[in-house]
Amino acid sequence: MRLSLLCQIFYQNEEGELPGTKAEFYEIFTRYFYEWKPELVPDVINSYQLKKELHEALGKLALAGINSDLKFRLKRSLAVEEMGEKLFKLAYDLGWLNQVDRDAVNDEDVYAFFHPNFQEYFAALIIDDWHYFLNHVPNNPEEGIYRIFEPQWKEVMLLWIGRKNVEKEQKESFLSTLIDLSDNIAAAIMFRTSLLWIAVTAALFGVANVLSCLSTAIIVIIFTMINLIFWQLY
Repeated sequence: MRLSLLCQIFYQNEEGELPGTKAEFYEIFTRYFYEWKPELVPDVINSYQLKKELHEALGKLALAGINSDLKFRLKRSLAVEEMGEKLFKLAYDLGWLNQVDRDAVNDEDVYAFFHPNFQEYFAALIIDDWHYFLNHVPNNPEEGIYRIFEPQWKEVMLLWIGRKNVEKEQKESFLSTLIDLSDNIAAAIMFRTSLLWIAVTAALFGVANVLSCLSTAIIVIIFTMINLIFWQLY
């Protein structure tokens, strides 16, 4: 899908540069998404406020879905509860949400985002603070928040870090906290002595633009390793 989106982006702007982060990638596509079908969305194109309200409502639904057992399958009742009837209908008319099934129990309509990556993107847009992903309580981890170690949140977290409107200090504080967390885990000594740790530490604190110098693959490796160590010791 990403290759297809990239081709469409460059079709719209042949001289455009490659997005620096995934979040920028989806931000550009979201803008072009409306420009491709102006006859369907004149109100959205001409109203910044309506677009903002729609994206916030999509973000609320995206978060509620990922926090639920069904994740990417969204019942109509949940969508209307999170978005309101008007914005839900608008999202459906635009194609951000599509009916994909009916519930086997009560025959309720089930919807999904245009693509799961866009559910993750819209979820990332409305998260204001990195503590939503991680709030470590050293003496009682059961009272903490550790979404970052749950697989369904990794992509959301990466998209959040890639947002241009998230302060650099917030991103650095978040990543620094992850490193400090590993300090409390004896087994992380082996990780710290690896070339990967050295490379990542240099990237985090030796370059001004944190996100530009960290590939998604490296971040996922870090979190996966910390995840394995963390849940073994706590």
